[in-house]
Amino acid sequence: MTEEVEAEEKYYQEKIPLLEARNRQLEMMLVDQQELQKDLEQTENRLRACESQLDEARKTELKLKDELKGARESVNTLKKTKHDLKNKVAILEKELRDVRGTANIGSTPFNPKPRSLAVDQRGLKSNRPTGFCAVQSAAAKALTSLEDRNGSTNVISRQPGLKRRLNQNDLDDNQRLSLFPKKKSL
Repeated sequence: MTEEVEAEEKYYQEKIPLLEARNRQLEMMLVDQQELQKDLEQTENRLRACESQLDEARKTELKLKDELKGARESVNTLKKTKHDLKNKVAILEKELRDVRGTANIGSTPFNPKPRSLAVDQRGLKSNRPTGFCAVQSAAAKALTSLEDRNGSTNVISRQPGLKRRLNQNDLDDNQRLSLFPKKKSL
């Protein structure tokens, strides 16, 4: 029996250091696992924070996209308006040329620069409300240049003509002259 006890004692003496080493190894693994668990929790928290930032960035991106869409639509609308105004200016210039051509400019008073009168009547630009200022100024500039061109050619080429009496047909054909009261013949 003593041999069995000694064998058992020897077995346990050999086994105890192995078990203690295994116990230390398990404790170290537990510490490592706890550290890994903390790292995992921190990473999950960072991931949640990144997801919330991503959601905010998506919302901001959608808002910016809507703003850009609105700006693009307003630019397209302004381009269409500009094109329409250019067409209207061209039509008005053509009508102005036609009216001046049919009005017999030699016999009617002509102001080559009516723009200065219009500015005096309307007031300074700084006092007026702004809207399509660029388009309005472009239209005014085009009209002025057309009037200057027509006025300068008319002034240079016009010679003092013979004064003739206007008859009833002239008054009916010329709308500007038909606005004046008719003179009574003696």
